Amino acid sequence: DDCIGLIIPIISGGEFDYLRPLEYLRIYSALLQKASENGIKVALRLDESMEGSVVRYFDDEDESIRSRILMKREYYCSNEEQIKIHVDESVLSVVAVEEDGGIIDLRGFCVDGELTWKAPSGNWRISRYFCSEDYEQDRVNILNYDACVGYLQSIIDMFKISFPEYMGKTLCAISFSDICFFAQNRRNWDEKYNKLFSELYGYDPAPYYPCLYDCSNDSQRRHKAALMDCRARLLFGGFMRAAKDVAEKEGMILLGSLAEPKISASSWTVGDALLVQSNMPCAKLERSYLYGFNSIEIAAGAAEMGEKETVFCEAFENYSKLSDSIIYRETATAFARGVNFMLAHLDEKCTDIKAYSQYVGRLQSVLGKGKNVSDIAVLYPIYSLHSSVSLYESPVPAGAFEYPETPDITDYMSIINSISFYSGQDLTVLHPDMLRSYKDIEDFSVVVIPATPTISIRSIRIISEYFDKGGKVICTGVLPSKACEMPADFGDSLDDEVKKLSAHIFGEAVNSENIIGDYIRNTSDQGGDAYFIYSTITGVDRCNIVPSSIIADILLSFGIAYDVYMEHMPRMESTGALNTNYPEYCMLGLSSSIRGGGMLNYIHKRRDELDIYFFSNATDNGYNGDVYMFGEHTPRMWDIASGAAIELDHSLEERNGAVYTKIHMELGSGECMLIVSE
Repeated sequence: DDCIGLIIPIISGGEFDYLRPLEYLRIYSALLQKASENGIKVALRLDESMEGSVVRYFDDEDESIRSRILMKREYYCSNEEQIKIHVDESVLSVVAVEEDGGIIDLRGFCVDGELTWKAPSGNWRISRYFCSEDYEQDRVNILNYDACVGYLQSIIDMFKISFPEYMGKTLCAISFSDICFFAQNRRNWDEKYNKLFSELYGYDPAPYYPCLYDCSNDSQRRHKAALMDCRARLLFGGFMRAAKDVAEKEGMILLGSLAEPKISASSWTVGDALLVQSNMPCAKLERSYLYGFNSIEIAAGAAEMGEKETVFCEAFENYSKLSDSIIYRETATAFARGVNFMLAHLDEKCTDIKAYSQYVGRLQSVLGKGKNVSDIAVLYPIYSLHSSVSLYESPVPAGAFEYPETPDITDYMSIINSISFYSGQDLTVLHPDMLRSYKDIEDFSVVVIPATPTISIRSIRIISEYFDKGGKVICTGVLPSKACEMPADFGDSLDDEVKKLSAHIFGEAVNSENIIGDYIRNTSDQGGDAYFIYSTITGVDRCNIVPSSIIADILLSFGIAYDVYMEHMPRMESTGALNTNYPEYCMLGLSSSIRGGGMLNYIHKRRDELDIYFFSNATDNGYNGDVYMFGEHTPRMWDIASGAAIELDHSLEERNGAVYTKIHMELGSGECMLIVSE
């Protein structure tokens, strides 16, 4: 019943030396011996000290694996000036940018390392973009697969030589943390970028590098979306794939997390939070109660994308205060939102670790496998996120974590919270890559498009077909109006199609400027029902959002037989507070207390012929109400502490034309309940 005994060593107070690692290895030797004697597993923890030493070693061997940073150099021209500028062969892009946003590719004017060009009339600047080795910090190039394999394999080989008897047995896992774009202003880059971009998107990115820094020309936002998407795919195919491949090759488990995976504007920090962690889905609850909670649905969506059953959660690291109550509430909340494997930073001062390991182990044994059941799909608005963030060059205080500016249309985290905490429904976050045809969404009762001005043309076509065939669709804040893909002739035809499909789904009235109301509704001949909801309030995170009550009312108006109903469920309005970064989170007082204590959550998983429901109550008040579960069940409450199963009183009732099993539930503050039915 116990969870796997796993120690992830965090060693501080010394600098790792790859050529003379004796002190480091002595610590691991003692740890591995004790762990082996007690049947406990140990993970090999990758840290910055270890990484830095290996990077410097490769530098000395003239085989650089050092991270690269994108640099920009600019020259402002006078009117019709004759230009002669040295241009290095390694330049990725050299362009002339006019004041009104016009761009001229100048590579054709570069001969033998020199740019010769006469500026036309007007105000122009010449911008050169190139990759430079980043000597501000000794970090590996996370965008380069070969560099990452070289780093990881060097560490693994050192441990294989030192501890052959423990490898793959006691030392059974590789652990990492806080993966992100770490270069100054998040400008990690790679020399192979242009080549990969051309292969992915079919055109040369060099003329569009200015879009990364400044995109005042709205028509060029699709280029920025593609440029940022390419960098995200480099991270996915770089460190994340290298770590997966090395772990599989060595027969080890991979455990790792992104830095601040809860951040709404993830494009700037980690590229694409669903794609990047699809091989290693891991939520992260850190620093204080419920901070990082939004990372859970993203990790669960990443697991769907990568077809992974396990959703990890790294929890309780650097908590400002920690108690038994917080530990168990956070854990139960995490499992009720989709986590099924905990990586907990705990010691005996916080809680009874044996009791906690038994509790977590039993939850993992029941919830660790099976398929999540949810009625609602929320489209991940990654292309709008990509098109709305910019790179820049600015000094950064030493040791400071650079948080992104969140575009004011970024409402998807608040929409997820409104559906979960206010409407009481579970959901699945879908990456656009997962929408390949109508079949990928036909089993969902509702599809939600958060504010997404830039969308994949394939996604909007599929959602339009879904609507035509009777599907229910909700869009919030901003309608899709631009395609992230470029047509072959570089025209605007795809944008026109996006606008036509948006009007087809949500009605021609969405284009009117004379309508005042909360939403616009449109229907199709086959029973399709679509709502466009206007943003009418501003969240604590300064994003435009729609009231949770309107979303709840619309979901009920569809008359859908949802999977679970909880009568008199305590509701938590989505204010954007859980979306804020840590300094703002503390400033709002959320690190000390959450109003209402938290939220009521549940998850339903289907495992073979078994239906499993897990409910958790993190609110300050007990829950006392009737719960309706879709279908005919013989529900039994499974006691998490003892393992005993108790059959529950129940009855069958009809709701929205479907048969439900009704039970009465009393769930005290901080309590949880596991129900199984065959």
